[in-house]
Amino acid sequence: MGTISIIGINGSPSDVSEALASRTEKQDAGHFRFIEAHVSNNWHATAELYR
Repeated sequence: MGTISIIGINGSPSDVSEALASRTEKQDAGHFRFIEAHVSNNWHATAELYR
């Protein structure tokens, strides 16, 4: 279905997962899979979407 990215998330890895889950729902996708995630001051993550 495509990919989504989030940037600027402060918090824990579970906060990143929650943000990706929210974006996944908005895209009418059923599941996501982390492709990459890293943190310096804030989290940046990319995920692949699936129906």
